[in-house]
Amino acid sequence: MSVGNRVLGLACAFLNSFMSSIGFVLQRKAHLTKGKGSVVSTSRDPIWILGIVLYIAAALPDVWAYTLIPQVLCATVACFRLVVVCGLGHAFLGEHLGRQDAHSIAICTTGTILCVMFGPSADEKTRASGEIHHPKVVAYSIVALCVLGIFLVIVHADSFAWSSDIIPTSSNLYRFSLPVATALAYAVEKVFNTELGFIQKPDNILLEPTWLCMVIAVAALGLTDFYLNTRAAERLPVHLFAPVTFAFATSLQCMQAMLIFDEFVDMSLLCSMMTLIGAGLALAGALMIQPSQFDAKDRVPPSPSSKLRMPPSPSSMQRSPAKETQADRFDVWKWIRRAERGLREGKRQFKALWLRQFKTHLKESGSKELHLV
Repeated sequence: MSVGNRVLGLACAFLNSFMSSIGFVLQRKAHLTKGKGSVVSTSRDPIWILGIVLYIAAALPDVWAYTLIPQVLCATVACFRLVVVCGLGHAFLGEHLGRQDAHSIAICTTGTILCVMFGPSADEKTRASGEIHHPKVVAYSIVALCVLGIFLVIVHADSFAWSSDIIPTSSNLYRFSLPVATALAYAVEKVFNTELGFIQKPDNILLEPTWLCMVIAVAALGLTDFYLNTRAAERLPVHLFAPVTFAFATSLQCMQAMLIFDEFVDMSLLCSMMTLIGAGLALAGALMIQPSQFDAKDRVPPSPSSKLRMPPSPSSMQRSPAKETQADRFDVWKWIRRAERGLREGKRQFKALWLRQFKTHLKESGSKELHLV
């Protein structure tokens, strides 16, 4: 891969991050303006429309970036998108960041820089227009699409009467099927997107339909990903859906980069280790950014009349799937905090055990010396 293609691909990836982040912040700004008493509906707000246009237009440089640079670089830059969103929210929305968020942003930024500096270079070889460059793409795509089909059936378990008895909507399998299906659709889409960079466009796309099939697959999986995101907006809290989907999608892309596209084959051990460390730091830093303070402005204090409530009826005791998952909205962040506490406790116990063994060793060595004397 030439230096020009690498610079252009990274520029497209960062352009996608900034465009999608600005579009998201503009939509958020329109929502907050409406919440403060604006008479203009959100769908007619020019700020909201501009945000939607920017968010959709950001897909173009994203598709182009995946055809120019390795997939692991694109996945790492996608982690940096959360840093851009938090920075814009802090500057223009008044959503102030805490010390923990600043540390997480520093970790994510450091990981992105490491991955960009030591990341792999792509293969410049291209085959004929009717052939696939990476043979493992076919087998992987078939298996991944079959798994995606199974998860799509599970996602729609609440829409079929026969499937609700087999897969209860209160089960963890149903709750996490939507994030996993969304991440899988996105990751498989990026497989075809990356492969487009190695396939030449034929003169007659009907006689040699490989390139056209790749384009159709990218479009179809992109629409599937968009549909699953809209379905998740109705059924899952964002604090549960976003981190699980993001973590699973990024992990899948890194796995695809290593096993499907062999992006680490020609790299030295140092560059491979630094790239993996950078990708891990970028993902960990992005996931540790706590969004709990971002929805503080949307909380409405309870009215005095709401304190006087009638006892709940038996029918209201049967909670819907959306309400059941609402109770678990902070589960992911609790897991992260528990992991941090467990790591600190493990270090403390290890230090105490080492000190006890060291003191025991000193006593035994001292008694042996006295015995010899």
